[in-house]
Amino acid sequence: MATLQVTIAAGTSLSDAASLSNLTFDALIAPDAWIGRAPLSFQLSADGVAFYDMSAWSTTDIFLMPVLPNSIAPISKDFPKNIWIKLHSGHPNTPIVQEADRLFTILTS
Repeated sequence: MATLQVTIAAGTSLSDAASLSNLTFDALIAPDAWIGRAPLSFQLSADGVAFYDMSAWSTTDIFLMPVLPNSIAPISKDFPKNIWIKLHSGHPNTPIVQEADRLFTILTS
């Protein structure tokens, strides 16, 4: 198992990017603190430059994941391999700014 880390910096709602390379996104460890009940949404990129909001596969809805501070959540969606990922606090149309750095750990296999 390998881990990747991304941070949503204080005063922002979008993390830095991480490359999943040829890895499978298995679970996500949430930071100790989180503002409100902000859901987590995802942005994906094929090249690490142009990022797009991840939508649910069967609808036109944006894929949202609840965040419980200091927890680990198995990922039930099939994230593609060889993709770049960013984490976004809130829905893409209603970002929720985090007041401190929020470090997430992505567990992969």
